[in-house]
Formats: sequence, C-alpha cells, structure tokens
Amino acid sequence: MSEETIKPISVKTVMRDGMELGAELYLPRGEGPFPTIVERTARYKERSFLDPLFDFLAQNGFAVLTQNGSDRWKAERDVRPFFNPDWPDAEDGYDTIEWAAAQEWSNGKIGGYGFSYPAWCQWVLAAEKPPHLVTMFVGGQAPRTTDWQMGGVYRIGRQLQSTIGPMAIATQQYLDEPEGPVTQEAYWHQKENIDREKWLWYLPQKELPLEMLGGMKERFCDWLDHCHVDIWKLHENFSKIDIPVFNRTSWYDRLGRCLEMHTGMREQAPSQATRDAQRMVVGPWSHIGQHNMPRKVGAMDFGPEAEVDIFDWVLPWFDHWLKGKENGVMDGAPVRIFVMGENKWRDEQSWPLERAQPTEYFLHSDGKANTPNGDGLLSIERPKQEPSDRYAYDPRDPVMTLFAFGTQDEPHDQRALDHRRDVLVFQTPPL
Repeated sequence: MSEETIKPISVKTVMRDGMELGAELYLPRGEGPFPTIVERTARYKERSFLDPLFDFLAQNGFAVLTQNGSDRWKAERDVRPFFNPDWPDAEDGYDTIEWAAAQEWSNGKIGGYGFSYPAWCQWVLAAEKPPHLVTMFVGGQAPRTTDWQMGGVYRIGRQLQSTIGPMAIATQQYLDEPEGPVTQEAYWHQKENIDREKWLWYLPQKELPLEMLGGMKERFCDWLDHCHVDIWKLHENFSKIDIPVFNRTSWYDRLGRCLEMHTGMREQAPSQATRDAQRMVVGPWSHIGQHNMPRKVGAMDFGPEAEVDIFDWVLPWFDHWLKGKENGVMDGAPVRIFVMGENKWRDEQSWPLERAQPTEYFLHSDGKANTPNGDGLLSIERPKQEPSDRYAYDPRDPVMTLFAFGTQDEPHDQRALDHRRDVLVFQTPPL
C-alpha cells in the first residue's frame, strides 16, 4: 500500500430534479471498479477535504465520495436545515447512492458512512431503500429531534455557537446587504474578540438581529416555536432498513439516546438476518467524530484502553460487507461497551443488559432541596405528603452548564455550582 496521500478530485453529483451537488472523490490507485463509501453532509462549516479516514479507505481499495448537500441551499438561496421539516435530504441521499453506484469507478456495492449530522443523512436515506446500499458505519445520532435538545430543552450556547452561527454565515449573502460576517474566519474573530458571547444574553431570542441570524431568521424563529416537536421520527424507520449497521457511540454523547439506534434495529429490522447483523460499540468519550479517540475526557482519565483508533473498526467492517472478506468481524458479541470505573472493555450479547434490574428512585425533601447541602433525597421509597421545593429563576444570572469548548458534554466537577440556590439537588447516599 502506498503511503503517498490520495488527494480527492471535485465532481458533480446529479439529483432526480437535475440539481447538481458538489462532492469530493477519493479514488484508489490501480484499476477499478471499486466498492464505494458515501458520506453526505451540509458543509456550511469549513473543513479540510483531505480527510485522513477517506485517504485511509482509498489506500485500502475503496472509492470514497463525500458530498456537500448544502449546495442545494446555495442554488435555491434558501437554507432548509435539518431541524425544519421540508429539507429534501432523504430523496437527495437516495439519488446520491444510486448515482455513485452507476459510475464507472464503482462496482455498485455502496457503504454509507457518517458521524453526527452525516449520520443523520445516512439514516434518512437508508429508509428510502436505495437498492445499492449494502451497509452503514455511523455514530453520534439519536432517533428523535428532541434528543438533540436533551428532551426538548433549548440550549442557547449550543445552538447559537455551533449551529445557527455557522449557518448564518452562509446565508448573509441572501440579504440585499450582508449585516454580519460572511466567512468562518470573520465569524470567529467577531465572536471571540468583539461580541464576546453577547448574543447568549439577548432576550427574546426571536428578536436577534440579522447581524447574528442572517438569512436564517425566519427558519430560526419557526424552529423556536417547534423545538419541542420531533421532526425526524427516525425511530419509525427501523422496520424499513434492511442492512447491517455498525453504530459507534459514547456514554457522554450529547445526543443521549444514540444507543436506541442499535436497539431499534435489533428489534424492528425487517429480517432476522439483519437484526443479527447489527453491531454497536459504546466508549467513554463525548460527541466527537475524530478517528483517534482519547483516554482523557473532560476531567476524567479513563486509562490506556480508552485510546482507540476507529480505523481499526471501519476497515474490517467495510472489508467484510463490501469486499466479502471473512475476517471475523461478525464472529464476536454484538455489543461492546467500555465499563467506566473498571476502565475496561466488555462484550455483551444485548443492550439493555438482560441481567440488569430496573430500579425506580423517588424525589424527597422537606422543601429545602436547594444546593447539595439541602435536604433533597433520592431513594427507592415512595414519597408521602411532602412540601414543594422552590427556587427563583433570574434570566440575567442563569445557571451555566459546564460544557467543554465547542459545547460538548463531558464529565466535569459540578461543585463550582454548589453555592447556587437556584439548583435543586436530590441525591442518594454514596453508592
């Protein structure tokens, strides 16, 4: 295998309505056709096209097509993001798979790849049943739109910084005169050196100026009215998807119900063979899509076994399902979890664990559960007649969530919030 980097070439993929979406194509050296990996994303965020994973797959005999679905936005001058219901992503995804399968460099066997938003792209297109989609390797995605919001709770920092802000950059050009940054570099410079997070304190959010929202204002305001509504409904699609799926997720993923993608396929996939062909790995990490997964997550060091290169999982999976190699990838247990505390990997036959005993805990207090020094108690005893707990909410002084940079969930010491009386705490004795 050559160690020289395989550089992608730019291509245009054609959808059923004639729309052309740009893509980058990594082609292996040698004669094709090749089994093909397809990733779809909305590249409103800048990113390097020289992706080490895609180069690695091409070095190992796979054509890789990574498509920019947001080209449709640019052509139509109308951003339709994935939290609005009229984004034609499923149809474009189907067309992309079938377009790739018809190219002379492809042998017609297609594997889907994606993490986070690109994983959402894979799940929605898979429900359309493109004939040439053989398998998927995905992660960092949950079944409901409300899972993205932690049960429908809108998080200002996460949405403005990592979602709305980068989208607004791409849509400033839709205004007669741009009122805010039009490049990623200008956006981050203004955010960090001029605005200094001032939009986090702006209420009501619907009245944010075009300087912040750009051409996203109408879509954003509509979403604020419906952020508690499940638009995705991916959990209704499992019975339509009849392919093996490798689901890579994490205990600290901010999309906290990612594991349900695996259990949904194990329980509802249309054939027993497909249900048996599902695999899942759950590590101790946060919502990160890099290939070299770290041992240190937030304030915790989970030891050397937590250091994993997902190349070691991706290549055997696609080798087996797209090249037919009998490499043992399907011989092990269907679930592999990282047990925190022991800091070791353990194989399991099912998730949730069949031997687990669900236990209900109940909230108790004498009406003074404020702060960890209050009388809030969590126990298996059912509550009797107990007073209500109260706290005062001041929007000028909100309780800050202890996120990592990039607003990702991680384990952090919460004692910095102990003094706040607007936090109710219900806790057990030490376990």
